[in-house]
Amino acid sequence: MFDFGRFYGLEDAETFSISAENPTGERDRGALEIPGLDNPARRLGKGWKVRPCINLKARQETLLADIEGPGVITYIWITVTEKAYKTCVLRMYWDDETNPSVEVPLGDFLSTRSE
Repeated sequence: MFDFGRFYGLEDAETFSISAENPTGERDRGALEIPGLDNPARRLGKGWKVRPCINLKARQETLLADIEGPGVITYIWITVTEKAYKTCVLRMYWDDETNPSVEVPLGDFLSTRSE
């Protein structure tokens, strides 16, 4: 795998993680969810990643990441049921575009074959 972080001039680049709890990747904004009574992490309290995933609603758009400024996406980790490979559409917009630069079924984007 090519390491984009080794490009000349990127040694001072900042890295950050986007997650269900922190879709903008802001520093110190992850693990702020307070677990509800029905959450298995309820005894851990605030400060733990108690919402590491989201449930997608049918026929609705869900924002996965909202990143400001230039950058490089080096890793995407998505765990879904097999049905989602065909039924979920991934859209990516760059620089305030009105039409997506990427619009593809999730399984095709991930090169995952589903029967």
